[in-house]
Amino acid sequence: MVLLAGAGALMLLVTANTAHLVDESRQRDLVLQATAAQLSRAAATPCLVTGGITRQPVGPRGLLHIVRTRANALHTIEVEAWWQRSVFAGNGWRRRITTAGGWCQ
Repeated sequence: MVLLAGAGALMLLVTANTAHLVDESRQRDLVLQATAAQLSRAAATPCLVTGGITRQPVGPRGLLHIVRTRANALHTIEVEAWWQRSVFAGNGWRRRITTAGGWCQ
């Protein structure tokens, strides 16, 4: 009976840890896909980049902070991506900053 209870507890621990990893990976992938979409627009058509700051929610616990700048012929987009870990995994926020730009003549 003790071995069965120990095995059940171990199985629960493994399952919970796997669920946290999958949840964080899913959140990260959603945010990074949205980031890639924003940056691809800047790389494909830099002349259409206008100045401004935007916040865009992504999924249930993700956020993009997008800063568009125009400095003479250089047009850039900086995307600061935030995603939140599961509440059971510490509820911490992760962050990644990516910048893309191009010349517009």
